[in-house]
Amino acid sequence: MLNFYGPDAHLITYPGFPVETATTGWAITQRSSTKDIETWQQMSPFKLTAYREKLVKEFDGWCDEVRFIKGAEKIIKYGLHDRGSLEPEKWVSKGGRCVLVGDAAHPTSPHLGQGANQALEDYWWLAELLPEREECELGSEELSGVFEKFAAIRQSRTAELVKGARV
Repeated sequence: MLNFYGPDAHLITYPGFPVETATTGWAITQRSSTKDIETWQQMSPFKLTAYREKLVKEFDGWCDEVRFIKGAEKIIKYGLHDRGSLEPEKWVSKGGRCVLVGDAAHPTSPHLGQGANQALEDYWWLAELLPEREECELGSEELSGVFEKFAAIRQSRTAELVKGARV
């Protein structure tokens, strides 16, 4: 993988799989002040040509290695949307029988590669905090207490990672 950083953008490129195909995948992250419409689908040939030309102009003056944009055969525009941190009390339902974990509780951009890691840490903490029992039933108060403790433990750590990825 190669990372390129320049004015108002981050570009990453990586080999396609299987490697024998000699394809290259790449992604560009740019902030947008407009509400660009992401398609989440492959672009039509007409849109592909127009968008590829737009990107070539935007990356003019960057190092020669980013010239692979000119040969793009497929472009999909994804949206990365930011959401502020939830306070720990918002992670637990009003009845205390449901708790948010992973991206539902602390969605993050992919820039630190921590989304899956933080979800796994969430599950580990829940396993640690839930009492060991033969039967599966917990009372609402007991369950609510576990969930509230879990949220209090996890919120500050995940909020810092979300802020870091945002930067």
